[in-house]
Amino acid sequence: MRAGVPLASLLGPMGRRGHGAMGPWETEPQFLTIPQHPEAWLKKWQVFGSFHGRCQDVNRSAEWPLCLLRFRFGPGPLQDLRPAELLSVADFALMASLSYEAPLRAEEETSGAGVTACSHYFPRWRVEQRPEKQRVMDWSRFLMLTSEDNSTTVITVRGTLDFLDVLQDVALWLVPALMEGNWGKSISEYAELFPSTRVAADHTFKSVLEATHLMIQSHPSRRFFLTGHSLGGGIAKMVALQIPIASRPLAIAFASPGVQDAARVLFGHENHDGPIQTRLEDLQQSLLDVVPRHDLISLIDQDPGNTLIAPCEADTGTTAFQGHPWQCHSIFRILWGIFSACGSMTFKNLTLPCEAFRAAIPDAC
Repeated sequence: MRAGVPLASLLGPMGRRGHGAMGPWETEPQFLTIPQHPEAWLKKWQVFGSFHGRCQDVNRSAEWPLCLLRFRFGPGPLQDLRPAELLSVADFALMASLSYEAPLRAEEETSGAGVTACSHYFPRWRVEQRPEKQRVMDWSRFLMLTSEDNSTTVITVRGTLDFLDVLQDVALWLVPALMEGNWGKSISEYAELFPSTRVAADHTFKSVLEATHLMIQSHPSRRFFLTGHSLGGGIAKMVALQIPIASRPLAIAFASPGVQDAARVLFGHENHDGPIQTRLEDLQQSLLDVVPRHDLISLIDQDPGNTLIAPCEADTGTTAFQGHPWQCHSIFRILWGIFSACGSMTFKNLTLPCEAFRAAIPDAC
């Protein structure tokens, strides 16, 4: 890889087919390559400086903390693990992106491509089928990805995609969004007194919660993670909040609203596993929020856990969609920023469907 090569120059000439209704995996997808070792470049490229047909090269002297973070999924002592047995923040973001795919594209062979979306990114992983007992109907959609050695399962929850998802956003986060700060906290604590503000978990994310419970009970020695983007990240955190701390999965959420006030609205009337405030404080041990710079959704409500800032520069140009904080909310825009700063974050070069980034970043392809 030549030094200082911007990502846009790796893409080549691309058609302008429309973005798929569910995700970027379509018939014969075109790919771009994320190099393995960006630190070898004399200049690290910065893709957010201009969208006028070119990228801006900038020197970077410091690594983002999220570039260095790894999570184990292989068995055995940590010091004996190979790089292939470690997951990066980008891996979880890719898994979160898979939840937007149509089920056949995520799980089965993509027509013309000969590879599933899951196996393309994670060749040693498979899509786990839901437990037979778990057929709850609610608004949530999710995938369960399990490693080849059955040591780890990642449950990834889909974010906002259609009108039902928007209704779910409103149901869970209306009070925190309208009443930020101390007002939000005060009102959420008393929301249970007013029937119109009560939200039933049965209609929001019961399917994810029950599937997580069943998987933990069925595979007690397995390591579990929850992840998701936007609404999906918020639900992942809500599910983690409902699981006893001894078996609680680590939740890694991307550009998602907080849960501190929303949880009081949803669970304030419950007292199992301790008062809601105690459970929120316990969540600090098992929650990681990845917050893109300039993202608006991440500003809704508050979180008790740990926060990592992801790079995303809101452009100030005049082209449509530029200069708008919403541009930093897309999961593919988040991935673009992470890969810009960190490279592939894996032991090999990584190829991604160009369609994903074209939908998130104008003029990228």
